[in-house]
Amino acid sequence: LLQAHPAESPAQLKDRLVSTARDISSASETLSVYEQGGGRINVSKALSTPILVDPSVVSFGFMNSTSSRVITFHNMDTTAHTLNLSVKTINALTHTQFSCASLNRTSLTIPAGQSGAVLLTINPTSLNKSLYSGVLTANGSDEVHAVFGFSKLNRLVVSKINMSGDAAAGEIVAVVAESIPDGFEHEYDAITDENGRAVFYLPDGTYQVMSGWGSDPNVSIYTTKDNVSLTDTMNITLDERDAKCVSFNPNKAGQIMSEKYDELDYNGKNVSVGFSALYAYPNDTRTYITPTTTFKSVFTYTYYPRAYYNETNPWLVSAPEWHKLVYNLSSVVSNTTFTANYTELVRRTTQYRVALVPEHADVAMFAFHPDMWGAFAHTYTMDAPLQRDDWLSPVPIDYAGEYVQNVSSGQPSWYYEYEGRNYSVGERTTFGIGEHPLTSGMDVNIKDRQLIIEGAISQDAYGSRFGNLSSYYDSGNITVVKNGTTVIDHSRIRDGLWLGVGFTGETVFSIIIEGRASRVLSTHTKTELN
Repeated sequence: LLQAHPAESPAQLKDRLVSTARDISSASETLSVYEQGGGRINVSKALSTPILVDPSVVSFGFMNSTSSRVITFHNMDTTAHTLNLSVKTINALTHTQFSCASLNRTSLTIPAGQSGAVLLTINPTSLNKSLYSGVLTANGSDEVHAVFGFSKLNRLVVSKINMSGDAAAGEIVAVVAESIPDGFEHEYDAITDENGRAVFYLPDGTYQVMSGWGSDPNVSIYTTKDNVSLTDTMNITLDERDAKCVSFNPNKAGQIMSEKYDELDYNGKNVSVGFSALYAYPNDTRTYITPTTTFKSVFTYTYYPRAYYNETNPWLVSAPEWHKLVYNLSSVVSNTTFTANYTELVRRTTQYRVALVPEHADVAMFAFHPDMWGAFAHTYTMDAPLQRDDWLSPVPIDYAGEYVQNVSSGQPSWYYEYEGRNYSVGERTTFGIGEHPLTSGMDVNIKDRQLIIEGAISQDAYGSRFGNLSSYYDSGNITVVKNGTTVIDHSRIRDGLWLGVGFTGETVFSIIIEGRASRVLSTHTKTELN
């Protein structure tokens, strides 16, 4: 295009491409400008069109009242051209046609080398709240067009104020709704500008508004606004100074907090959204949340005796006691302090085992509450073997974890992983990870005309899955023969898997499961089922 029309600007070349593109709508559905732009590019037509449309793309933006734009047609030919003009507008989400656009003329005769203009007017007053798209078509010796779009929506302005009373710039604001018109998203987010404002254009509905993480780098500050009924332009304010304080008392002397995790969630039927933060060795247990009855919050506090704090390497912790406690609030209406009650807490005496000789091991423990959408935790190193009293929260909290050989370089040669375990109030129990003897953890069953193989090649005495990391997750192989034909032959598998083979009629299966390990003891196992 530039070779053929070297004097034209980039905008003019774009106008050529858009105005001559072919509409790819079908007979049953008209596509909007948001779905197809101006259409499919027709380069030969763009090269030779005698009429240049300026501009070929028009954005009316957010509309509450009538507005107009001028569309100019330039005749690049040596003869006059007469254009017959028409305009069509559709709801971009439902593809329904509406009569809200008009032209000040329906035909235009343009002499050679001259230009003519038409006024395109949009009157949105009778339209529903939605997103709209249209096309202005000019038919003459050939067809060219301009495309346009606009929205008729509610303008929601969220202003955020920090703890100091200043505008909170650069903060994330999320807006969610359970029920919305077809075609719209359930969740929107934006970043506040230098004036602490985030602007949203939304259909009618009831919205939940939340923002994090606040102006203090040492604590989380979450601001919320419940059940915002939006039917018109609205301004709301999220003020950190309205927040209530949630804190924790370990109720035990001489402790150091190594981890604090907080999470604020909205969990609806159609949409879930949340903010969370994980702090390492925080100097403060506080979290701030503005009053809410819609958002749920979860807090995890991890600590151990300060006497075992390693100033040189804070992540090397071989303490005989460990605490990972979880608390939650279904609403926030006042300041709250959680206090550890060791009578009600679980004390799990855990044996962290290693084979042959003592060595460093990496430990990560994850705590899950039903209101949480995820769980995050730091990894610590310990001198293993180690017996440790793990103080935990009772049901409904589930605990899972990983226990991995610590190596300065290269791939660890072993790891263990255990899934969710929960305990009753005040329970005193024992647990081990890496505890021998290792046994097969694979289950083989037939259910609903399907052979199902799931589990781990090897597990320890407490059911934690063993992994052979030194061979890149190569812990063994599985072969399944169905009526004399091999249907599964996985020569390199990782522990913790699920395989299924469907069948009909009388079927004979032969299943061979082999395990491998790089350790010097028990390097190979084999099980054959028929």
